[in-house]
Amino acid sequence: MSYARLCEMEAEWRRSEPRGMKGYATNYAEFAKDETIESLTHEQSLIVLRLAADAAKTETRRQLQEQVIIQDKVAESIRFKEWCVGYATDFIVGFIAKYDTEHSSFIEKLEAAKRDQKP
Repeated sequence: MSYARLCEMEAEWRRSEPRGMKGYATNYAEFAKDETIESLTHEQSLIVLRLAADAAKTETRRQLQEQVIIQDKVAESIRFKEWCVGYATDFIVGFIAKYDTEHSSFIEKLEAAKRDQKP
């Protein structure tokens, strides 16, 4: 979702934003989030969501530092567009495809993890 939100700033990217059966990346992120926290307590949900958000922010910053950010702002803008069309799009397409094709496996693993955490 972090990648999609960043790349939405690019009009060109918005026109070709990856889409799956359930919509755009932000839709898929919401579905995955809701399924993940569904049977957790409020406190557990906050912890899980905070950890996921922190990990996403860290990875996004790392990607931008390594692939996009440079001193020349004109070149940086070009690199950002290329990153969105390349890496970010590929990542999102992969996430959507995996969610669509392996959803039942995801739910099974999620349920197993939740069962393992119960006292």
